[in-house]
Amino acid sequence: MKNKAVQLLGRIKKESTRNTTKPYRFRHAGRIDKYFRTKDEAETFQSNYSEQEARVGVDTATLFEDPKLLKASERAFTLLREKGIQHPEALVDAVKSFISTLPPMGYKTTLAQAIDALKQNPDYRDKAVVTKRDYNRYCSDALRFFGPEKTFSALSSMDWKDFLDEQRKTSNNAHNKALRHVSLFYGRYWIPMGYATKNPLKDGAMTPKIAKHEVAMKEIYSYKEIEAIKAIASGDTSELGQRNYLAFLVQAYTGIRGEEVEKLTFEMFCDRNSSFHMRPKRIKLTLPSSITKKGDCRQIEICTKLRQELFLLPYFSEHLIPATEENESDAHIYGFKMRNTAMSERCFPAKIVQFRRALQQWCKEAQVPYKGNSLRATYTSHAGHGLFRSAPNPDQKLQNSLGHRLGSAITEQNYFHQVDPEDAVAYFSSEDTWMPFSDLMEHYFG
Repeated sequence: MKNKAVQLLGRIKKESTRNTTKPYRFRHAGRIDKYFRTKDEAETFQSNYSEQEARVGVDTATLFEDPKLLKASERAFTLLREKGIQHPEALVDAVKSFISTLPPMGYKTTLAQAIDALKQNPDYRDKAVVTKRDYNRYCSDALRFFGPEKTFSALSSMDWKDFLDEQRKTSNNAHNKALRHVSLFYGRYWIPMGYATKNPLKDGAMTPKIAKHEVAMKEIYSYKEIEAIKAIASGDTSELGQRNYLAFLVQAYTGIRGEEVEKLTFEMFCDRNSSFHMRPKRIKLTLPSSITKKGDCRQIEICTKLRQELFLLPYFSEHLIPATEENESDAHIYGFKMRNTAMSERCFPAKIVQFRRALQQWCKEAQVPYKGNSLRATYTSHAGHGLFRSAPNPDQKLQNSLGHRLGSAITEQNYFHQVDPEDAVAYFSSEDTWMPFSDLMEHYFG
C-alpha cells in the first residue's frame, strides 16, 4: 500500500497494449521504467523508491537497478578505502571537487567538438594561410592520435606527453613545434572559450620539454657548396629545371620560407612603379600578408648578385620588357618591367616538396652532402656576417628580412651559424660585368 509519510514520486499506469502478464507500469522522470503483475506490487515499489529518494537524496532505486552505476560506485569507494578514507560522504566531496575542475562547456565535449570550436574562432580564421596550415596539421594529428570522440576535458598531461613522444619519432623539432602549438591552443583559444580550465602541458613535472642542447640546429651549406650546387642546377634548361633553380636562388639569397616560395608571383619582384631595375636602383621583393607565416607584409632587398642571376635566368627574364624612358638623361638606368600578362603568374607553380627532391639530386651530382632545405639558415648565417655587416643595425636588418620579431632569440638559436667572414662576403658579392644599355637591349630583345 502507499506510504502517506513521503511524497510519492512517479506515476503508475495500466498499459492495455502491453503483455497482460505485467500490465502495470511505474515510471519516474524518464530515469526508471518498470512493469508489475499487480497494482499493489507497483505501489509498493513506488513507496520504497520514494522513501529512498527522500532519505538519501539520490536516486538509489536507479542506482541499484543499473549494474553499471552500482559497479562504478563500488570502484569509487574502493579507491577511497585504498587511501584510508572510510566515510561515505567522502565520495560526495570527491564528486564536488571533480565538478569544480570541469570547464563551463561541460564534461562530455569531444576533442572533435573542441577543435571545431577552435577553428570557428574569429582570431583563428583571421590567421595567415601558412599559419592556419600549421595549426590544422597539429589538430589533424591530435584527432588521429586520440580519436575524434575522446572526451576533451579528460585529456591529461600524460595523454599529451604520449602525443608529443609520437611527434618526436619524426624529429626533436617536430616535438617542440607540436608542444608550442598545442600549448598555444589552450592559452589563446580553449581556456578563454570555456573548453578547459587549465593548460595540461604546463603541469610542472609532466611538461615534456627537450633541453636546448638536444635540439639540433639545421646544418647549413657553405659558400663553396652553394656555388657547386648552382653550377649543376643552372645547367638544367628545362622549364621545370629553371623553376626549381629560381626557387633555389630566391631562398638562398633572400631567406624566405619554402611555403612562401610556393606563392610567389612575378609582380612581387616589382617596385612601386612596377619596374624591375638592374642597377643602380635598389629593388625589393615584396611579400604580401596573404602569403607570410605571421600574416604581415614584409619587403626584402634583392641583392645585386640575385639580380644578376635573375637576369641570366631565361625563365625569369623572358617575362621582362624594357621600361619606357621618359627622359633621355635616364637612359643609363637599366630599367625593365614585367609583362602585364605575367604579373599575377606564379613563379613556382608546384609544391615545395618537388623542389626538395631536385635539391637532393643536385647535391648528389655536385658531390655535396645533402642537408635538407636549410637555405633559410644558410642565408641567415651568411647575411649576418656579410650582407648586413656594415648596416647601422645589422641584427634588426636581418630579423626584418626573416620576418622575426625584433630581439627574438629564435634567429640566433635556430638559424645563425658561425661562418668564415670572407666566405660570407663572397656569398653575396658579384662581378660588375654589366653590359651597356644598348647592348643589353640587343642581348635580350634583339
